[in-house]
Amino acid sequence: MTVRGREGLKQLETSVGLLEEAGATLEQARSLVEYGTLRFEAGHARLGRETARRGLELARQCGAEGLADLARERLQAFGARPRRAHTVGASALTDRERRVAVLAARGLTNREIADTLFITQRTVENHLTSGFRKLGIARRRELAPLLDDEPS
Repeated sequence: MTVRGREGLKQLETSVGLLEEAGATLEQARSLVEYGTLRFEAGHARLGRETARRGLELARQCGAEGLADLARERLQAFGARPRRAHTVGASALTDRERRVAVLAARGLTNREIADTLFITQRTVENHLTSGFRKLGIARRRELAPLLDDEPS
């Protein structure tokens, strides 16, 4: 249970420092997320977001997906837009970019993709351009090998 108010802020600040010195990265990440939450609730929005973001990064480094999810939820509640864990490769694609890429890899034209997904051709082009950049490719025929684990 986290103590609220000034006392809670002091305790968590101390906790973060001690855990960093001890090399207890996972516990430090947990404390950073809580510390960021209290900072935000105390009216220090920017500091709260920065602190929680540090907790998110440490949670990712530790592979603590549950804690990373919690940190992302808190950051979103604080009005932040947490960065994606991956910025390149298939895992960096948004859901819509992935769907468009899968349809393109199956041989559908931009018009067919647009009709299938009820979006404009320009939106399809934008998703493909962004997806190609993230995947490091230049042609549709390069999509299939990168997305071969996608459901049919």
